[in-house]
Amino acid sequence: ICVGDFPIFHKMAARLLLLLAAILIPAVQGYDNGLGRLPPMGWNTWCTDDLCGLHDVCTEAEIKSVADSIVSQGLDKLGYQYINMDDCWSATTRNATGHLQADAKNFPSGLAALADYLHARGLKFGLYTCVGTETCRGGRPASFGHYELDAATFASWGMDFIKADNCHRPSGYTERELYTNFSTALNKTGRPMLFSLCEWGDEDVQTWGGTVGQMYRIQMDHLPFWHFPPKAAGRGFGQGTGDIIEYIATLQPSSFVRPYAWMDPDFLETLLHPTMNFVDSRTEYTFWSLWSAPLLVATDVRKMSALLLMCCVFVCVCIFVCVCYIGVCLCVCESVLGGCTGRSSTILACKLARACAHSKASDKAKILLNPEVIAIDQ
Repeated sequence: ICVGDFPIFHKMAARLLLLLAAILIPAVQGYDNGLGRLPPMGWNTWCTDDLCGLHDVCTEAEIKSVADSIVSQGLDKLGYQYINMDDCWSATTRNATGHLQADAKNFPSGLAALADYLHARGLKFGLYTCVGTETCRGGRPASFGHYELDAATFASWGMDFIKADNCHRPSGYTERELYTNFSTALNKTGRPMLFSLCEWGDEDVQTWGGTVGQMYRIQMDHLPFWHFPPKAAGRGFGQGTGDIIEYIATLQPSSFVRPYAWMDPDFLETLLHPTMNFVDSRTEYTFWSLWSAPLLVATDVRKMSALLLMCCVFVCVCIFVCVCYIGVCLCVCESVLGGCTGRSSTILACKLARACAHSKASDKAKILLNPEVIAIDQ
């Protein structure tokens, strides 16, 4: 018996296989709270106007200057919309009512007014805290014991992005419990805030981080070197760009990466001379893009050269957006893109994009680069 040219028993068998797959294969979905359908892109204070985290400094003037530069260069139109402060913004004590407060000297107008400034330019604003009792570098008050109070404070300031670090954790809690509790508090405010778990890859965060927040750190801190020994807390082979690439190759990110649940290798630390030259930087940028990782630049975007700006445009639009989401190859000028990403990266990206373009629409989102098959040849 046939329906058209397709036997009925074949159709029944296909339906049975789909049913079994639905039962046996768990649904994999990210935590959608209104933000993070695509990996966040923007800038962080970590390596700008200071020593790249050794002494993170940020001010109201710096934030406004970077925001204005992003808009004037058109980077906001490419998706670079988050302006995030790291462990640098807070006063060293809470105020008389127990609320977190910004450093009055560096932020004389307050964070709510600064958020208004950024929102008026179409940008989003983010800040740093910690799930423990004290922040990691600045010794500032963190959020443990104050999750609901701090979440309400952040919402009242108009925050769009909250990064929660993993230092000074109290005993008696798993990291998953702490981050889940903080996530619950943030979502109780009613304001969508992208929640970034800076968890360092411990406790197999790739298996649960996406159910709590929209992005999660997968390894120890990144430093602006190609190779650097593993001196920080967390998992990984080392802290350099090459070390991160090798480590993520073992994780098979395509098994975990999905909308609202992005694997975070840490900041982009491009062209921080003399330790991150152009080849290192373009390799870093390319792999972060091919992993569908957040693209949060920690170096000074106000000092970008014309070539680097061109690379941001071509790599971001062609590799990141087209390969991962649209599936339509925009590599119409491979020689130009090759100048930014290197010949092998260009060929790989364009082949992957063409594969997406010829795949079924339902399969396009599944075509992700499996980095364990890629060898880096510097």
